[in-house]
Amino acid sequence: FIVDWSVEVDWDELRRSLSDSRDLRLLRARDAVAGYLRTSPSERQAGQLRDLLQVLIDADETRAEEEQLAFEEIDAMLAAYLAGADAKPETYAVVIAPQDREQDEAIASMLKDVEEQEHAGGRGYAVGRFHSGTYARIICERYRSLGFFTVVMAD
Repeated sequence: FIVDWSVEVDWDELRRSLSDSRDLRLLRARDAVAGYLRTSPSERQAGQLRDLLQVLIDADETRAEEEQLAFEEIDAMLAAYLAGADAKPETYAVVIAPQDREQDEAIASMLKDVEEQEHAGGRGYAVGRFHSGTYARIICERYRSLGFFTVVMAD
């Protein structure tokens, strides 16, 4: 795949990232695929990437939790891309609802590119839209562990 499609891989960066936390590795994998999809690859190439990821995950005949979580999100991203612009795949928004002015200020400084919006009759910050409910819940828990009231909202 790398040779056929002239994909550049920073192997040194990949090796360095192995010591990162599970959540950070999951976010980076998702962000890498999102960046890839923004380049508008052909359906054939995106399909081959999807097949390659499936083969890599199944290569050792076991599926670790991290692999499963990453693959659920990435596979759903690729499936949505392959379905085309007219498809309306279910997505999940992770929304932080500040409980006081201090939290509101902390969220605004932490998430500089995210604006407060109306959500489910209240106000909050949508910190991401994800294709896998499981993946969205992991992101939700990350913000809850920081003390923020955070929910997952399905479209």
